[in-house]
Amino acid sequence: MRVICVALALLAAALPAAHAAAATSSATKELHALFESEWERGLRENPVAASYQGDSRYDDRWADRSVDALARSHAADRAVLEALERIPPGRLSEADRLTRDLFARQYRGEVDAYEWGLRYLPITQRGGVQTAHQLAEVLPFKTVQDYENWIARLGSLDTYVDQTIELMREGIRRGLVQPRVIMERVPAQIAKQVVAEPAESPFYAPFRKMPGSIPLAEQE
Repeated sequence: MRVICVALALLAAALPAAHAAAATSSATKELHALFESEWERGLRENPVAASYQGDSRYDDRWADRSVDALARSHAADRAVLEALERIPPGRLSEADRLTRDLFARQYRGEVDAYEWGLRYLPITQRGGVQTAHQLAEVLPFKTVQDYENWIARLGSLDTYVDQTIELMREGIRRGLVQPRVIMERVPAQIAKQVVAEPAESPFYAPFRKMPGSIPLAEQE
């Protein structure tokens, strides 16, 4: 009987520990699943960033900068913060607690940026639609598909430009514009896009020297 009592006591003591371990494991899995899903969403919503990362799944498009798309992304960012709040930090490892906190800080920054209206400042001297051609410098351009993706991207460049203009016009209406010192270099960047011959465009650069692995007929 004493052996049975000891066994029952040990079992009773083990159950909370097992339950705590299961809860910890569940919290960890939930957190890492959130990290994974948000990484994928980030690539979908930022095709250029995906291309820079070497992920070619979205090489045929630019980011959707429409008002509706940005609002959906903002709502998703807020949902991430709510999801993080539901994950008890006490059930995470020290490393995961730190990562959770950093992740939350990043998303709070994204939410604040949206609410402050930073989306209405889509151009700086360091980048924007006026420097979109620079992406061609990092893409591989080894296969026909690489070129087909680039052509598809060029086919939707007008939408990207129009969305940028719309955001900037709304920014002007709201009194949100960049300082003069930020924009002083931008006119020269835009001027590089204005060429007499299409083949002189920086967007045409990948076609000037195509790899020999692509047959001439395909190149044409």
